[in-house]
Amino acid sequence: MKEEKVKLVATYDRVSTIDQAYNGDGTVRTDASPEAQRHRCLSHMKFMSQKTGQRWVLYKHISDLAYSGKNTNRPGYQELWDLIGSSKIHAVMATDLSRLSRSVIDFLHLVSHCEHHKVDLVIIGLDLDTSNPFGRVIVIILVALGQFEREMTAVRVRENALARLLKDGKINGAAEILGLDRDPEKKGHFLINHEEMVKVEKILHLFIRLSSKKKVLAVANELGLTGKNGREFTAHMLDIMLENVKWRYRGLWYANGDNRDLDQDLLPESKRYQVIKLPHGPLIRDKVLLDSVEEKLTATFKHKMRAGKDNYVYLLSHLLYQEDGSRFYGQPGNGRNKCYRYYYNDKHKLRVHCEELDKVVVNKIKATILDDSQFREMVKDATKRRQANLPALEEKIRDQEKVVADLEGASLHLREQLLDQQKRGQTGFMEWLEGEVKELSRRREQANTELELLRQSKATLVESAGLSDLRKLSMDFLKKFDGLTGTERRSIMSKLVQRIILRSNNQLEIQFFGQPRLSTQPVAERKKGLDRVNVPTHSLHFVPDT
Repeated sequence: MKEEKVKLVATYDRVSTIDQAYNGDGTVRTDASPEAQRHRCLSHMKFMSQKTGQRWVLYKHISDLAYSGKNTNRPGYQELWDLIGSSKIHAVMATDLSRLSRSVIDFLHLVSHCEHHKVDLVIIGLDLDTSNPFGRVIVIILVALGQFEREMTAVRVRENALARLLKDGKINGAAEILGLDRDPEKKGHFLINHEEMVKVEKILHLFIRLSSKKKVLAVANELGLTGKNGREFTAHMLDIMLENVKWRYRGLWYANGDNRDLDQDLLPESKRYQVIKLPHGPLIRDKVLLDSVEEKLTATFKHKMRAGKDNYVYLLSHLLYQEDGSRFYGQPGNGRNKCYRYYYNDKHKLRVHCEELDKVVVNKIKATILDDSQFREMVKDATKRRQANLPALEEKIRDQEKVVADLEGASLHLREQLLDQQKRGQTGFMEWLEGEVKELSRRREQANTELELLRQSKATLVESAGLSDLRKLSMDFLKKFDGLTGTERRSIMSKLVQRIILRSNNQLEIQFFGQPRLSTQPVAERKKGLDRVNVPTHSLHFVPDT
């Protein structure tokens, strides 16, 4: 008697949400529920048994309830993967392609995994079977088209969000901060909470006086200053507040922040870095206060960069990046490598010896400065980039002129009131008015000073001044660099170099201020299995994380 051929099949179903499995009244849905998918798979197995003359038998039904198909982090999917690898089954079946995966890469991995273990893949809704070449090609094309559509949808969502931000200042995903409450009638918009803004100004004044975040937090809690909804004021709240000194407290936001350092002329309009005025306007009118806080934050950050680590100043720390934007940090060696220091990238688990990389970068910078044609190009680009900021600076000047005019008008009005009260002899009210007049005078002087600085900045841009100082600084770099302390070297580097990028195509890219992507230098040709990477005149040691 001829032995009957049996094909063991694992069936798979998935729903993204509970709503897909059940109706509103709690009853099971009959169209897309796991039960419906399983029943459809069993029916199709009977059909395939008749069609092929081989009996298709259910080995196991696997289900993922409330899991997205955008990745493979699903317990049922992982069980299916292991089952395919065990070679216990001959086929995998699902009702639709999207039940298995919504990622072309993940699906191709599944197809490859099935082929390696000689397991067929059957998609009922497409009437496709990967046991034949035509079925494999069609399935891969359809998944690619599906992913393309999802990516285009994501692009449209981003473009729509940018359009709304530019049109009416709608910020997608922005949280409430101290001083701003969500507008209940307009999603993505905020209203000024004047009661909270009194706290904000007090805390910012504390920061200017105390400098230390820890001290500010302690004093704020002693004074009974609370966060939103009366919650305890925390270090996280303080950090969020200080981050928004540059933006939302000034009534501003930005678009395409990741592209800020790129050449804007080379980018399409939709990708350019832009600063947007928010509809609620500035929350703090005292620009001197905001600028003072920003200066304090910048000074604190620079001090941290100069202070170094383990009594050693890492020259390229805060300048060195992998091309995906992940940063390298200075790190001392340990054990038998105690005598070495490294730049370490935590994301890629990559270390490179400091002294070797420092030497490559410094020599390249020296060569660039000595090359007159490259330096002239850098000056030309710096001039162009500076003058591109002229319209925004002129707008700031106009805004500041209005502030000065408003203060002068308010001061004049108060002086008239003061004279009137003097005639009436109301001394108590006169004392209050005199105090207000003095305060207005102080603020007017500060506003005039800021206006003068803005006008000087405009003159500098128009005349392209300051570029000769860059040349002088660069020549000083050449003459004195080798004899400077680590802190002094780090300071000079931060003034000349904007960013240094280790690229995956084995290029070391140095971006000078005023000229993005000016220069590239080959770092190495990586050889599989080797930690040492050779360059024409140097050897860089890339040390794996252990």
